[in-house]
Amino acid sequence: MNEAIITIKLSDNELGLLINSLGMLESTIVPCVDDGKWKVPYEVLKKDLQTVQKSVIDKRKKHVIKKLMKKNNDERRT
Repeated sequence: MNEAIITIKLSDNELGLLINSLGMLESTIVPCVDDGKWKVPYEVLKKDLQTVQKSVIDKRKKHVIKKLMKKNNDERRT
């Protein structure tokens, strides 16, 4: 299967809402529908989005730490 890779711009809040929505979808019980196998793509998407969200949070933390370290170094020099 050929899959295209696309870029989607989302705010932090939109990303969180999408992850929460997928979580709610996962908890949906649909009787007699392929033993819940229909949920697998949604679970994979949720996991991927959670990875993206974690990466964004980690990069923000690193940025804040660098900024604070730079500020501390600048203050020591003066």
